Amino acid sequence: MPALYGVLALGLAVAVAFRLTRALALLSARLGRRWGIVSVITDRSSHERPTPRLGGLALYLGFTLPAAALVAVVRWGPHGRYGFGGNLELLGGLWLAGTGMFLVGLADDFWDLPPLVKFAGQALSLAPLAGVHLYFQDMLVAPFPGLPPSVVTLALAFGWVLFFVNAFNFMDGIDGLAARFALSAALWLTLAVLFKAALLKEALGWRLEFLLLGLLAAACNGFYHVNKAPAQVFMGDGGSLWLGFALAVQVLLADGHYYVASTRGLAGFGGGIPPSTVWIILLPFIFDVGWTLLRRAHRGENLLRPHRTHLYQRLLVVGYSHREVVLLNLPYFRLCGLLGALYAGLEILWVRVLLWGAALAVMGHYARRVKFEERRGGRGGGPVPASGSG
Repeated sequence: MPALYGVLALGLAVAVAFRLTRALALLSARLGRRWGIVSVITDRSSHERPTPRLGGLALYLGFTLPAAALVAVVRWGPHGRYGFGGNLELLGGLWLAGTGMFLVGLADDFWDLPPLVKFAGQALSLAPLAGVHLYFQDMLVAPFPGLPPSVVTLALAFGWVLFFVNAFNFMDGIDGLAARFALSAALWLTLAVLFKAALLKEALGWRLEFLLLGLLAAACNGFYHVNKAPAQVFMGDGGSLWLGFALAVQVLLADGHYYVASTRGLAGFGGGIPPSTVWIILLPFIFDVGWTLLRRAHRGENLLRPHRTHLYQRLLVVGYSHREVVLLNLPYFRLCGLLGALYAGLEILWVRVLLWGAALAVMGHYARRVKFEERRGGRGGGPVPASGSG
């Protein structure tokens, strides 16, 4: 019976996260117009009208409030823990770091912070993670002279999070794309954990760190309904930095057994999933950013200069609408998600190598598809600007 109450609490929290985020997104759109916090039209804009960019408030609060209520009910409710475990110290550190990331992005939405100030704020936001244990800190890395392995691995963890947070920010450039990708990633990560747990008969219960993925998916879904083309509100940097952080830290949690509890205890349980599972699921955004950086570096372009040459932006140049770009990307999101889920449960080395190769082949096909559309003139059938050529 206590476990049933826990499941009901989770279901209610998911429903609240969806409804609350959607309602707050509409409210943040009105507040953005009233306060003048809007994305104006520039030569780099892909939208056609000034649009409020305070949607990050909706994403952050729409997830955080139901998540806090769920943690309180599951851990301290009248029926005890409901069979769910969880590391509250870890969750507290993640919340502090995520909140710092959100506030840095929100400040940028209000005042357009200089890039170096914004990046420094992001780095400082990660400080709470140094005080909690993460799986990444257990990895064996050859120590640098004078530096213990724990410092090296923590630096690598921070470097990864900062990279993906900014990559996600770069990819939040058209209506609905980033929200839909985050929704897809959260759902496929959930399925990957379920697939791995189904292969382990000793798995008995889900930990809070895993349950919160459902709330993240619900919040992204609620926001997507207001952010899809034509968008009523943008997530802004407050939303993109926080959401990028929420996805990036899954790599640091993946193989640390934070998702599943068992009768044998965490020390003897193999219920974690490989970090590569998360990387494959996140590959569509990682690939687009990496491909674009390499392409611009090969052309001798200034990598710090603003541009509109991401793969998804090049589709806009050849006449695709925002909705069409999102629809074209969905199969690639799903294929990478499926391959990542299979990677979690199939532990044969050569199979995992094939899965990585298949994921890279999928994204290579996407790049070729973009180039093909440019060569044939895209939707308009006319000449393509040189800046968009492959």
